[in-house]
Amino acid sequence: MIDNSLGEQYLRIYDELNFDNQASRRVGFCTLENYYATVMEHVGTEVLNTGIDIFGENLAEQWTVTKQILETVDREPPSEFEGILQEVKKHRGNLYHNFREDIPQRRLDAIRDVAEEWRAWLIDCAREYWDTFGAYTLEDFDYIANEINDYSQAYMGDIALKLPTIKRELDYAFRTIAKQRHRRLHYLETPDIFLYDLMPNKTSSEISKISTTYGKIGMMASKIKKGEEIDTDEGEDLMYDARNILISICEQEDPFGRTFNNLHSSE
Repeated sequence: MIDNSLGEQYLRIYDELNFDNQASRRVGFCTLENYYATVMEHVGTEVLNTGIDIFGENLAEQWTVTKQILETVDREPPSEFEGILQEVKKHRGNLYHNFREDIPQRRLDAIRDVAEEWRAWLIDCAREYWDTFGAYTLEDFDYIANEINDYSQAYMGDIALKLPTIKRELDYAFRTIAKQRHRRLHYLETPDIFLYDLMPNKTSSEISKISTTYGKIGMMASKIKKGEEIDTDEGEDLMYDARNILISICEQEDPFGRTFNNLHSSE
């Protein structure tokens, strides 16, 4: 989950160091670089979909890609942050290519001083990006909520008419959370793996049950479409189970720990 404690372990280590010698200052710089890299890596992969593993790319490349993505929501880093990241880039090149290179403590302090403010700014930008491009829209939420409300009223209607619609509604809901997690739709081929990725708060047995229910709904919807006879009692059970699946979808958290319910309560 993305929150304002991201990368905090590196700041704690840095704050405990004694900078009275060159070795500790070099270690301090590496610790701060890991902090900035970790925050950007998590925000990039969880929210911005940068497609870059920070541990395989240098910090400058990650920062460049991050800024380009944030331009889509008209967010530009303050000059202070830009200057600090450029300074990290410069010192990284000097320190990593010369083991005798030192870094003044005042420069370390400057990099440390803006660390938390920079993190809060980046997370705020990422949240705006997510709400604009990556998350459920309010229309998506309202659609699913209305379906749950219909079920809650215990109106089943004609199974032969309703169940194929339910299948389409579930497909829509799965596409929604797939978009949220930047996943392509492979659930028809490997449903358990797909669902486990989309619904990480569910146990393997719960995922298996959801997958089985979804499969049965699909088969029954296909029978109805072909005009074949169906078991009405089983159809009603499946529609009740479909309601629970839709509720489960609404319970999924976004990268900021928000669900359908607490997003709506904050409106």
